[in-house]
Amino acid sequence: GVAPVKATWRAPDTNTDGSPFVKEQYLGFELRVDTDAAVSVPIAWDDDREYSFDFADLDANYAPGNHAVSMRVLAKGDTAVKASAWSEPATWTVKAKTPNPPFIVAVE
Repeated sequence: GVAPVKATWRAPDTNTDGSPFVKEQYLGFELRVDTDAAVSVPIAWDDDREYSFDFADLDANYAPGNHAVSMRVLAKGDTAVKASAWSEPATWTVKAKTPNPPFIVAVE
């Protein structure tokens, strides 16, 4: 398989205390691939809370093997930015690119 083209997700409806998560709190998202540092994903608020991010924007080349992506929400806090816990990871596998054997082999 190849690296994914995009990540899709849905923003939360509520805060951890059960109160509504509203537009006025929203700052953006962070995306983490494997153990790499998080990348800020500055996407405007969307009332349907459905989002996507093109992996091409990361300019990354993923090595063969298993990989995982997680997201978290950034929100305005009383004195500092608040970050949610990381989402459960979505995973994919990049297969090694191994050439096919030679063809039209002959002896004379």
